[in-house]
Amino acid sequence: MLLGIKDRKTLFRRHGIMVLFSLALVGLFWLSRGQWVPEMRLWRAVGDAGFVLLAMALSIGPLARLWLPARRWVAWRRELGIWFALLALGHGVLILSGWVGWSWRRFLGYEFVPQLGRWARLEPGFGLANLLGLAGLIWALVLMATSSDWAVRKLGIASWKWLQTGAYIIFYLVALHAVYFLFIHYTVSFHRPVPDPNWFRYPMAAIGLAVIGLQGAAYAQVVRRRQAAETSSVEVQKAILIGRRQIARGTYEMTFSVKSPLHFLAGQHTQVRVLKLLYPDPQGASRVFSIASSPTDKTRFSIAWRDTGSGYKRTLLELPIKTEVLVDRPGGQFILPDDIGRPVLMVAGGIGITPIMSMVRWAAEKKLPQVMVLLYANSSRERAAYLEELQELAGTNKHFSLRNQYQPIDGKVLAGLSKPYKNPIWYVVGPPGMVDSVRLLLSEAGAGEPDIIIENFDGYDG
Repeated sequence: MLLGIKDRKTLFRRHGIMVLFSLALVGLFWLSRGQWVPEMRLWRAVGDAGFVLLAMALSIGPLARLWLPARRWVAWRRELGIWFALLALGHGVLILSGWVGWSWRRFLGYEFVPQLGRWARLEPGFGLANLLGLAGLIWALVLMATSSDWAVRKLGIASWKWLQTGAYIIFYLVALHAVYFLFIHYTVSFHRPVPDPNWFRYPMAAIGLAVIGLQGAAYAQVVRRRQAAETSSVEVQKAILIGRRQIARGTYEMTFSVKSPLHFLAGQHTQVRVLKLLYPDPQGASRVFSIASSPTDKTRFSIAWRDTGSGYKRTLLELPIKTEVLVDRPGGQFILPDDIGRPVLMVAGGIGITPIMSMVRWAAEKKLPQVMVLLYANSSRERAAYLEELQELAGTNKHFSLRNQYQPIDGKVLAGLSKPYKNPIWYVVGPPGMVDSVRLLLSEAGAGEPDIIIENFDGYDG
């Protein structure tokens, strides 16, 4: 069974669509080469159709990073890759069956010349192009064979993910193979007549260049986004308090406006420093807070905190509206994964909900198709900050679901949370004791260390 698909009806429907789409592509390429003999038309049509599927599979990921609505297509990458591998296999079998008297010499670009009475190399580059295509085919078949839940369990997530990165190597192997046969093989002079190339080689070249361009643009965007978050133009700036409200028992939210744009990623934190403490505090006049608001609005941001009775928190409660504070540029690595195809399972305890609020608010605003599931742990309903908003988001965003927990989290609870999902990535945030306990339970259940992202609220009581 394919990863993440448990409904057989859905599985057959998706592969049925791929069969029809693949046949349509083969038919299109078949019609484009009317001047060729039937067997050559067929094997080239099958090969070219496979190349298009491979290009589509490798374009969806970069496109989804550049254009968020494209994320709904990410789930189709695996089917596209599987049917590319099948078409590539068919392409190779058709060629070999069409070569009369085939041998490894012919595969490497040698032909028997009666006039010379021996094998002679007549086609420069032919053998290398075939070897590149064969290497791509073998790797594609390996990836197809490991596109299943069983393979993930046997190989382990880290090894399986490393293996799947070979899809990009396959693309370049196949692209070089195609370049030779589209632009070189039928444009040089040989000792025997060959069919002329047709206009389809130019769209095929454009498709290959588009994949490379999308990959480059997506990589550049990721770099720019991270640099913007980590190297904001303002290291420290003034922020003005514009709002304060109680969001749960003993829990408050404060909203600030800033003059210079505050660049941050959903889940990051900042340090807030009051200019004058109204009450003495041995820990000083500043604290680090996760930002609870969405990063779409860069002119204002919100933080949330529990009143612990410290001099700093008492000062926050009494700060008049329009009071100025100082904020550092945001930072932190507790951010959503780049791989939007993986389910995100979140475990938040108490005020640890703040970075999660930033994530789910941003996801709702951007209409992300990424699956997000939140297990929200509190001592009581009255202590659950943002609970009504979270319930509303769960009702309006079909990709987000909420589960409240008013008892200690155990392995059974976590197993029930993860059971419907394959290859999830975990986000655990809250008091250090809860985070350590959940992390240990997840490790014992088989979750790999790279798949558990944690954020300890070390200053939870400060």
